[in-house]
Amino acid sequence: MLAVVLSLCSVPLTAVQAQKSLETFSEEEPLKKNETEEFEKMKPEMTPQEGNVKAASKIGEEYSYAELEDGTLEIMSYFGNDTELVVPTEIDGKRVTRIGHRAFNGCSSLRSIELPESVTSVGRSVFSECSNLKEIIVGGNNVNYTSKDGILYDKNQMELICCPQGKAGDIVIPASVNKIGESAFSGCKSLKSIELPESVNEIGGHAFYGCSSLKSIKLPASLSSMPKETDEDEDYSVYVPVFSGCSSLKEIIVDENNANYESKDGILYEKGQKYLIYCPQGKVGDIVIPASVNEIGSDAFTGCSSL
Repeated sequence: MLAVVLSLCSVPLTAVQAQKSLETFSEEEPLKKNETEEFEKMKPEMTPQEGNVKAASKIGEEYSYAELEDGTLEIMSYFGNDTELVVPTEIDGKRVTRIGHRAFNGCSSLRSIELPESVTSVGRSVFSECSNLKEIIVGGNNVNYTSKDGILYDKNQMELICCPQGKAGDIVIPASVNKIGESAFSGCKSLKSIELPESVNEIGGHAFYGCSSLKSIKLPASLSSMPKETDEDEDYSVYVPVFSGCSSLKEIIVDENNANYESKDGILYEKGQKYLIYCPQGKVGDIVIPASVNEIGSDAFTGCSSL
């Protein structure tokens, strides 16, 4: 996971904008209460990175930003309505090096954005609720990031960081990728299929959240890590949801050579079928759980309204 970030939109959130963060990815498919609560947990704070801010945030013509200790800037928010946007290399003579958490949140008019070569850090959920964004472009000389087919990757294309929410159809991920980042496909409601290469060994939390058109996905033999979080009070770990909000997902297929996970009847288990991790929300009818199962994940059947 990348440690540094640039920031969000240009003015403090209004009550209407704050409420927008709780809205659904699609009016036709409202989030259930527990899914809305889960989305709230995903939202990072809209503040500059701690310990690195030299001056208070300022508001320019299109951006709000903060000056960092090294004299460069972190963009905190954008409040324009461009459909095609090139993020500036400099603002007021100072170099832009970071894009903060949720910096372009809710910029629904945005269809294309280009990040300059000066950017060395991109925050979490930078393009959340940018429902029409179809491509992220990265300046060719950027040392930390690159893009392919409009999708944002780290420079070596080993981590898929963000797929724009306006992407539609089928996605084939490059064979170089070994990590699908946290919330990487979150809100991509028009994707029909996502092909994971055999190189992928890690999937981040909420990676496919809200991919409501996705009907099937195959997890490769190389996958060795799915996200967990520890409950400090109870001293045990639980799986972080990866496919919640995927209302059309009917099956998760795991390569039979995977040493850590397996599937049966489209349901995801740990290897050996003692732990039931997740049942796809698009499953219908009756489910018979194998006798070998002795633990069911806390969110295993969340959203399965047709069972």
